[in-house]
Amino acid sequence: MQGTLVAPVGDVVMDVNSLRVWSSIDDDFNPVLVLKDDNTIVILRCVRGDSMDPGVRASGSLADEAECYSVSLNMISAREQSRPRKSSQDS
Repeated sequence: MQGTLVAPVGDVVMDVNSLRVWSSIDDDFNPVLVLKDDNTIVILRCVRGDSMDPGVRASGSLADEAECYSVSLNMISAREQSRPRKSSQDS
């Protein structure tokens, strides 16, 4: 999905401002990644089978895209903080 200009409509939308992420294990002792915001919990898991290679590739891609997203948010935040703020007298 890298390079997509317009995001598709999501089945679940999570608030990154309240997002917590951690690794855990499920009831079958498989590794899972937990994403939780104030309203939603999403569990990412890789079903063990003949090969876990697709899960390894997908989780690597997820990590890469999350890093790019973080950089984008950081750039937007820095740009907004550097803008002069309007005072009540400017209105």
